[in-house]
Amino acid sequence: MALNITDGERVMLGRRREGRSQEALANDLDLSQSLVSRWEAGKKPVPKRIRKRYNALGRLTRGEQCLIMRRRLSISIRDAAQQFGISHFHLIRIEADERQSDAYFRFIKQLYEDTTNEANTRTD
Repeated sequence: MALNITDGERVMLGRRREGRSQEALANDLDLSQSLVSRWEAGKKPVPKRIRKRYNALGRLTRGEQCLIMRRRLSISIRDAAQQFGISHFHLIRIEADERQSDAYFRFIKQLYEDTTNEANTRTD
């Protein structure tokens, strides 16, 4: 399954790969943290110079795919962990690729596909 990543998601993933917080990125760019947050949430367009910086992400890791699908489903990390039956600390490590979980990947992927298929059915 290929996820089409938005500009905001690309900024978030690139920033996370650099090990930086929204606040650190905002400070480097002399902007507010809330603006970076709005880019990542897709509520504000990402400027061209920032898009260029994070354009070449390459292949997404399993953890990154899980993170993107969970965020698109608007499920908090605590709720997703509870639904899957693990601690949210464990889920944070899975989404940061510090732990592997094929079972969680299949779980969130199924939720995502079910929701996507349901939305497509309503629009047909």
